Amino acid sequence: MFQRSLTGLLLIGLLIAGGTVFAILTQGAINAFAATMHPEKTYQTAWCDEHKGEMEYVVSGGSRVDCLTEKYAVEVDFAHKWQEAIGQALYYARKTDRAPGIVLIMEKSGDHKYLGRLFYTIKERDEFIKVWTIGPGDL
Repeated sequence: MFQRSLTGLLLIGLLIAGGTVFAILTQGAINAFAATMHPEKTYQTAWCDEHKGEMEYVVSGGSRVDCLTEKYAVEVDFAHKWQEAIGQALYYARKTDRAPGIVLIMEKSGDHKYLGRLFYTIKERDEFIKVWTIGPGDL
């Protein structure tokens, strides 16, 4: 009886310790993406001002277009979020009757792989999404 209780306690201890390690590793991975030179809003403001757009345009349903120009509904996002940017740009374009656009924020040298993936995806789907890039040097 004592042996089973001890084994159970050890198992519970290992699960708790393992969960703590998992939480620490997960938080580290999240922080790796969170470490940016500037907030997204800084890039959004710079790009939208330069292109004479309206920031945070609210569409029916309450979603907000990062920047609405005369021709484009534009989603501004960090390079590693390129997949989300495609969906949002297409949705906002449909809701505003504008062409879809994406401004991809390029802060790290490795971000070019995401730009390549974005172009590959929209080329293969024959999509009509306009893409711009912005980085710290553009602020």
